[in-house]
Amino acid sequence: MGVTCLIVRRESRGRGLASELVARAVRYATANGARVIEAYPIDTAQRRASANELYVGSVRLLAQHGFTEASRPLGARVVMTLAPARPQA
Repeated sequence: MGVTCLIVRRESRGRGLASELVARAVRYATANGARVIEAYPIDTAQRRASANELYVGSVRLLAQHGFTEASRPLGARVVMTLAPARPQA
């Protein structure tokens, strides 16, 4: 499963909604059996990004939710993954 877009309207930005979207996506993926979740954010520490570019999220945002860097194919574009904890039966 992949987290590819986080769309938050301009007037609603700065309220933690992107973080909540990531958290809910992770919960949904985990509840539906995802073994690995991928995301493709921009590393804003390496390159400044406009608000319009950040629909993919930032490395910092995804790292706050436990994602780790898997590869860096295009400089500031990063592939990050999360292997959610499996519920015990």
